[in-house]
Amino acid sequence: MISVLHCPVVIANNSVVISKYLQKLGVNSKVISYFKTWLDFKGDINLNLDKYPLPERNKIVKKFFSENIDFFKKFDIIHYHFFDTLTFGTSFGGWNAYPEKNPYWELEYFKNLGKKIVVSSWGSDVRNNSKFVYYQLKFEGEKNLPYPPLNTYNQYFKIWEFSKYSDAIVHGDSEQLKHTPYGIMIPIPFDPESYQITEYNNNFSIIHAPSNKFIKGSKYVLKVFDKLKLKYPKIEFKLITNLKHEEAKKIYSGKGIAIDQINFSIGLFSLESLYFGREVISTVHESEFINGDPKLFAPIHSVFSEKELEEKIEYLINNYSSTINEKRKYVIENFSADKIAKLYKDLYQVLLDNEKIPFIFNQKWLSEFDSVIKNKSFASNYYSKITDILLEKKDYERLDFEISNGINLGDNIELIAKKIFSLRLRNKFEEANKLEKANEKVVNTEKYKTIYSKLSKSLVK
Repeated sequence: MISVLHCPVVIANNSVVISKYLQKLGVNSKVISYFKTWLDFKGDINLNLDKYPLPERNKIVKKFFSENIDFFKKFDIIHYHFFDTLTFGTSFGGWNAYPEKNPYWELEYFKNLGKKIVVSSWGSDVRNNSKFVYYQLKFEGEKNLPYPPLNTYNQYFKIWEFSKYSDAIVHGDSEQLKHTPYGIMIPIPFDPESYQITEYNNNFSIIHAPSNKFIKGSKYVLKVFDKLKLKYPKIEFKLITNLKHEEAKKIYSGKGIAIDQINFSIGLFSLESLYFGREVISTVHESEFINGDPKLFAPIHSVFSEKELEEKIEYLINNYSSTINEKRKYVIENFSADKIAKLYKDLYQVLLDNEKIPFIFNQKWLSEFDSVIKNKSFASNYYSKITDILLEKKDYERLDFEISNGINLGDNIELIAKKIFSLRLRNKFEEANKLEKANEKVVNTEKYKTIYSKLSKSLVK
């Protein structure tokens, strides 16, 4: 019997669903979940680290790992999720049980014990989220934008460590393939057994359920909501946040429209809404996917501007007809958890038989990583242009986000200058002065002074 341990975090309930259906296929599968989150996903073993500060988390994880090492050794396969390990991770505030060791020592440890190592990516664990800003700016009408780097600085090194020891890197869709040096795609699992809702809401509603408002582009959705509420006062416009997943699904089950995300893809929320027969609106950029990815032929409505979003919602309000059977068929045929679990079981068996996996290799990732380890600022063009645009817009939330993502990938001197300058524009003088002091060597360079002077002349009125 194949035995697999899924750990250490649960993202969108994926590992829990995969494990459930692996068990139906005769696989001994267990899930360790470190965090409960507001969604209330549960594994077989739950540490509930959410309620503990970092120092306490580290103690709990260290004790848990050391006391259960014999338990871990019983499994043929250690299947990591979200590029975190049992002893070190960056998700949900992070943990580091053995700070004196290399953060990823555990991978080599299990490898030396003869374990097969699999890691699943679910999105932002491998993706530089500058990509969201890039596509949101395109949604706003910006043209000729350079494409962002594939990862953040720290992500490159994390992914490299996993790639050295993993027998397989698995992605939930083909868009993520480019963000690691190699990998395969197995679609995200959908568990129809967990969607047998008895309390069906028959009211027509338009819903948006972002896990992260910033990443999902909620500001565009809410702006359109505010306009259409005045025109259609009898229709419910619902923003669904911070609800347990079971409670949220009761709202999804109503009829109407679901708006997923304004960036470049669709997620679990789209599949859930389609399964219940809702019309789904999202922004899918086909260039991000490879042929055959089921997301490319999802029965949804893609929009690429605020005007298109508003017009599409209005059109669907006035021309609504539920085609639940067609939508449900799409979800089941392409994402049903029993089929997805079979793909994972087959993968595990191939690994245990020491057979080769037909990976897709990514030369662009290797080229970018080579630039990173050689300290080349290969992404200067992207971060320079994007931060110029955001400064001009006085969009400080996204500016701070991109400056943070760009450190060590773009021109650090330029990014520090823009950060300090923008803080002063926001009247955050004390914070600006502290940052100047912390970067005294940079601030005293001629390059910094020249950049700061140009910023002052171009933006101060």
